[in-house]
Amino acid sequence: MAATLALWPLQGAGECMTAIMMPLIFVVLWSTGFIGARLGLPYSEPMTFLAIRFGLVAIVLAAIIPFVGTGWPSWRQWREQADFVEEVVFREAPGLG
Repeated sequence: MAATLALWPLQGAGECMTAIMMPLIFVVLWSTGFIGARLGLPYSEPMTFLAIRFGLVAIVLAAIIPFVGTGWPSWRQWREQADFVEEVVFREAPGLG
């Protein structure tokens, strides 16, 4: 019974490495935000700092994609994400403030 229960459906060694590394990469990128903000904000505007930080994270994640083997999202997936962002920004966010 225990052998049939899996917390993560893995097929091979590559997917196992992905399952281990992606949470670690996320934690490193997320946790360095405070350190970077502490060191960078005295010298730049907040939005400039965020733009630089997000740009660097995008470059790091784009460099990781070929090694993970997932590929880029399809145009349909991009469109679905754009619809979600539109929903949150234009319909839900005004009600919060």
